[in-house]
Amino acid sequence: MIQVLLVEWMGYPLFRRKTIGKNTIDCGLAPLLRAMNRFEPGIDFECTIIVNEHQNKSPHPIVSKINKYSFLKPFLINNISTNCEEKYNRLSSKYNFVKRILYRSNLNQDIGAYDCFYENLRNHKYQGQVLFLNSSVRGPKQDGWLIKYKKLFDLEPDTGLCGISLICDRKLLIPHIQSFCLYTSMDILEKVFPTGFLPDEYRNQQLSKDDLVMKGEVEISSRVLQSGYGLRCTTFPDFYYKDDDRQWTIPYGDIRFQEEYCHLANQC
Repeated sequence: MIQVLLVEWMGYPLFRRKTIGKNTIDCGLAPLLRAMNRFEPGIDFECTIIVNEHQNKSPHPIVSKINKYSFLKPFLINNISTNCEEKYNRLSSKYNFVKRILYRSNLNQDIGAYDCFYENLRNHKYQGQVLFLNSSVRGPKQDGWLIKYKKLFDLEPDTGLCGISLICDRKLLIPHIQSFCLYTSMDILEKVFPTGFLPDEYRNQQLSKDDLVMKGEVEISSRVLQSGYGLRCTTFPDFYYKDDDRQWTIPYGDIRFQEEYCHLANQC
């Protein structure tokens, strides 16, 4: 049984569009849940949703009346002014694989939510594999969407982290898995991140977006590599990277901004 986390920010609509370079993708919590339900995962899983709170903690008066105004329902459901715990609870109740929904502050955004979920799994003595996602991920679009990560992770005994895309700037030369999708195991987490993804000194302070990229997203992969483990991604499944002077044989940079690969942006 694999544990899957979906992270959402209460300031986002359930259905949204995200611009990545010249490409615009459809994403959001609602279509992600719908696609996960439509296609077979290939392996049993349980899903937890964590909503990082924005401002509307109490139900908007219109939420309880949404079903009475059928002609306005699509607009009202996707309007952020109606975002509240009641709306998320209603959405998640449609899907049997969603086992719990948690609410927290937006402290350190996705990485903070990942740490919250990791702590929750440790408290429940979970020892299996874990998929961390945020709602900017789109898809899935075919059966076997979850087991492909497990198969990729299990290809090498020393794989530490998998994801959708593995990038490396040609100048900085810091390879890392982009944090909107991270697949690993509790064994790796407890060995590499015994106190969480973020170092203790940053956990209770709000980091800037740039700091979250460097001290969160980039540092996560760096710590995995420094611990002797490797990185893989589903975009280039035959490529395996370890910090042992092996050649970088996939494109440099963020492929989401490259014409040849931009159609794969955030595709799980």
